[in-house]
Amino acid sequence: MASIEKLSEEILEKIFEHFTIREKVLLESVCKRWQRILQRIAQNVVKIDIACHEKIDSYKCKDSKHQYQAKDAIAISDTQTAAKVIRRFPNLKAIYINVDTLSKIEPLLSAIGEVCTQIEHFEISFVFGKFTGQRMDLLLPAFNEKMKHFIFCESRMKCEMYPPGSVQPPSPFGNESIKSLFQRCPNLEMLVLNGSTCVSGDGLKYLPSSIKTLLLPSIWLNENDIYNVLEGNAKQIEEIELIAAGEYQFREICEKMTKLKSLQIPTLQIDASDTVLLLTNLKHLENLSIGLSGLNIDDQLIKIMRSCQKLKRLNLSSCAISDKSLSIAHELCPNLEIIEIYNYQENNGITDVSIAALSNLKNLRELCIPQAKITGKSVCDLLSKCEKLNVLNVEGCGNAEAIVKAIIERAKSNSSQNFNLSLNYDYPVEKMRKPSNLSINGQ
Repeated sequence: MASIEKLSEEILEKIFEHFTIREKVLLESVCKRWQRILQRIAQNVVKIDIACHEKIDSYKCKDSKHQYQAKDAIAISDTQTAAKVIRRFPNLKAIYINVDTLSKIEPLLSAIGEVCTQIEHFEISFVFGKFTGQRMDLLLPAFNEKMKHFIFCESRMKCEMYPPGSVQPPSPFGNESIKSLFQRCPNLEMLVLNGSTCVSGDGLKYLPSSIKTLLLPSIWLNENDIYNVLEGNAKQIEEIELIAAGEYQFREICEKMTKLKSLQIPTLQIDASDTVLLLTNLKHLENLSIGLSGLNIDDQLIKIMRSCQKLKRLNLSSCAISDKSLSIAHELCPNLEIIEIYNYQENNGITDVSIAALSNLKNLRELCIPQAKITGKSVCDLLSKCEKLNVLNVEGCGNAEAIVKAIIERAKSNSSQNFNLSLNYDYPVEKMRKPSNLSINGQ
């Protein structure tokens, strides 16, 4: 202690900057001098895990000020302690909360609402409970014109049924709460509502004109809702995700949101294949993820890729895609990094011809084509040519053993990277001597 005490406050401050949040809190009790130094150090981000036993992925924020490092994370057993941590760091710009249950979350939300007025990014993820309007009211005082990102995520959405006459739990927050959020945050750029809410188009029509990212994977918007949401907001929105859309909603999006970089609609309810040609309006599209109803869109996909040459991710499900379009994807969209084709029909016409062509995609990281009828040799050739490929789903492939050996060698040579392989292969995983950074069929 004596030797440390001889160090100047400037040197101590530089040393303490590298300490974790937990260490900073503990060191404050050592002496008043250390407390004074520690309180001068800016803490912009905190990630709090409260008795959370599930791994919950955070949304990737592109703003460097909002990104957390290992030293910014702290695991806590109860919300009272978490509230004390928040009160110690009132100038936080980004708060990430992962909690198993919302039971007794009120002290933490109250602490945020009372002392944190500099928040730009707020993200809460949970497993059990309801995020009610009352809980939102505790949080809202912290939000103001500085707020940019609001992210709400329920990791396991549940369908709950209650017997007649039973006491039902409070409903999750709804339109009044979301309207209050919009009024307090006129510069909001990102809204993610991925969980049980009572929010509808009646609340979302008050979206601020600053919104750029709108991810609503758990909210259904009817024709009138989509019109109200897009009115005044369509031109600046760059990312949108909806749980489902019909032809009218899809047309509104493709014709009005011309700056879109990301479009995700897992259930696109259209009857004619040519309707997807509306996507050719979206010249800036980088991420396309849509689910169709068994439609063959080979010819249309060629025209889409020709117009959307900036595509990095292509995810198509419940469709019918063959070599006709997939074998020229590398020519039309040379920047593709992720390709996921989940065909409606098992005999879909994706063969080694497509695999050979895709090997020209030097940035390919993920390839999921579980119904494709391809050989182990073509997949091994692909692995040898696409050095960044680390996620592979080829469940319809023959000679799987050769693929297993090839990806084991790849994983051993790249120990800092995680690999994931899915295929029909019954050989016991424990006998493969696979490295720890490789998962095969979830093991």
